[in-house]
Amino acid sequence: MSNTIILTLIGIVVLYPLITILFSEFERWLDRKNSPYGRIIHQVQVMLFPAIAIYILLSNLAGFDDDKADESGIVLTKIVLTVAASLSIFIVLGTLNIFLLQRKKTGALLANIPGLLLDMIRLILVLLGVALIISYVWSVDLTGALVGLGVGGLVLGLALQDTLSALFAGLSMLSTRNFKEGDWLKAGDYTGKIVTIDWRSVTIETSVLTLVVIPNSELARSAFVVESTDSRPYCGLIYLNFAHDDPPEKVIKMLKEVADATTLALPDPEPWVVLTNYKKVGVEYLVMMYVPHRNQAFDLRSEFNRRLWYAAERSRLHLIGAHHRLQQVIKNKYSTFEQRYNALKSNNLFDTDEEKLEPLARASSLHRYGANEWGLEAGDTFNRLHILVEGTLEVRSSNDDYLNPLSKGGFFVSRAFLNGGPSPIGLFCKDECQVIEIPQQVMMTFLDENPSQSIRFEAIIEQNESRLLEDHLI
Repeated sequence: MSNTIILTLIGIVVLYPLITILFSEFERWLDRKNSPYGRIIHQVQVMLFPAIAIYILLSNLAGFDDDKADESGIVLTKIVLTVAASLSIFIVLGTLNIFLLQRKKTGALLANIPGLLLDMIRLILVLLGVALIISYVWSVDLTGALVGLGVGGLVLGLALQDTLSALFAGLSMLSTRNFKEGDWLKAGDYTGKIVTIDWRSVTIETSVLTLVVIPNSELARSAFVVESTDSRPYCGLIYLNFAHDDPPEKVIKMLKEVADATTLALPDPEPWVVLTNYKKVGVEYLVMMYVPHRNQAFDLRSEFNRRLWYAAERSRLHLIGAHHRLQQVIKNKYSTFEQRYNALKSNNLFDTDEEKLEPLARASSLHRYGANEWGLEAGDTFNRLHILVEGTLEVRSSNDDYLNPLSKGGFFVSRAFLNGGPSPIGLFCKDECQVIEIPQQVMMTFLDENPSQSIRFEAIIEQNESRLLEDHLI
């Protein structure tokens, strides 16, 4: 018995069972880890190893691989080797599919490779494996076929020049990972959220829900802007014009307060306000605010502009439309002395002579607040008395707990108002409110001049303080 046969018998009888046991244990370990590669190990164990073992037996023990063997034995050996090689190709493709699937789940670089390119890679692997089997197992000369494929590939490449250009442009962009699905992209005249990236083009969805298909070759030739990603906030820019007579410091302060109060705006990076230009129609200001994602840009602008209207009116600042050459001012129907005076007379807080209310009416002002705005926040200096004229005004604690609503003519006052200390409560506008505000010093002078009114005011304060103590708010 030759050494080759002895070694073959040792390998089949000893090594094959040992390798099978090792692979079985490895498969069980992968299954415990919930790894998809366990299926690949199982295929190697039950399909590839038996085919290889059969080939070794036929080629060595039976001598079918010998030149003296009969033709049928040689053909049988080649068939078994072909089966083993085909199984190897099948297992390699399965491993590649699992590897790419794992990368896609983790968001790795390979996750964005186009599906068509992956199919082409698989096809090339299959064709290469088939060519090797035909050439080395069956001894077929493939020189003529390779020449024909080369000529055909050249012709096909010329015919698909534009398609291949888009393919390689797409691959180039995917390899740099400048953007991904879900990001906001601005290219040329179009801006939208990326919904699809493939080997040929990028599809974006605009804010009006239309789809725009941009070829990869076009993106590769020109500049584009990635406006927002999951890791970078979006900066909303709002340009505003105010009257030349409005003091810039006052305008900037008011704009900054409105930006800080806008709930959608991020506190970090904090909003930023600058004066940018003097124009014929007014002074231009720029407000910069950040939101987590470009999707919230329109809601951010809407909330800011809504709050701005009320804040500008309360501050007596004058917004000027960009297309207006002259300022348009609409008179507030509650801004006259008579209207404020009549509102104070009808309020049950005051039981004094009506003429004594004139100083209060002249020193007071009527302001409008939008829905979800604070007329007074807990902790702010309590230096104004708020009397509700229209709307729904809620009294809230420092923890934003709801206490009670104020009806028309209602107000809230505590001892902090007497000395201008921090307010223990906040006044929150549930909807649009109109509020008469009386300065603390003016109100104190009025109380000093009207003792009976001062006693009534003190009783109201005691009542409110008792309730705050009961609710453990002070």
